Amino acid sequence: MLDVLTPICVERFHQDAENEAKFKVLQKTSTWNQADYVAKQGWATMAGNPVSQNQLAKSCASQILTANRSSSDFGRWRSIWLTGGTSLARDVLSSLFATRRACRMK
Repeated sequence: MLDVLTPICVERFHQDAENEAKFKVLQKTSTWNQADYVAKQGWATMAGNPVSQNQLAKSCASQILTANRSSSDFGRWRSIWLTGGTSLARDVLSSLFATRRACRMK
């Protein structure tokens, strides 16, 4: 599940209007505090997420830092996200979006 949700978190980072400045802050943040920083930005917050936010934020921070060192990695993650990835990824994404819609209707 973490492999499915991490690319979503990374994509949220890239969609952030201030991602360049925030990337520099993330780089300077100690490894111990990087997950907290990602969580505070809201990139790792997902309704109905069965993975702990801290686990997802830690994985996301690692991928953001790695992907920005290698644009080909980012392209791979972006491709998985935009195409819906595997059938499992599509199912998980559909479930997450359905949960989000249900929460908004309440």
